[in-house]
Amino acid sequence: MVRKLVAMNFIKECGKADTLGRPNLYKTTNDFLDYFGLATKEDLPKLVIKKEIESEDKDLYTSTYKENM
Repeated sequence: MVRKLVAMNFIKECGKADTLGRPNLYKTTNDFLDYFGLATKEDLPKLVIKKEIESEDKDLYTSTYKENM
């Protein structure tokens, strides 16, 4: 997907992260903004990250399937 966005000139490489593996960092281009009808990056919707903390252990293999007998 990243290669496709680069090929469409929607994003471009803007550096390398100082973390393990030195991954590439990307930023959006004016072509991206024009394509989606945005004037500035501030017009993008805000990203909301919800972090849920569960105090109870959850059984990952519980099934609600009922067999017809």
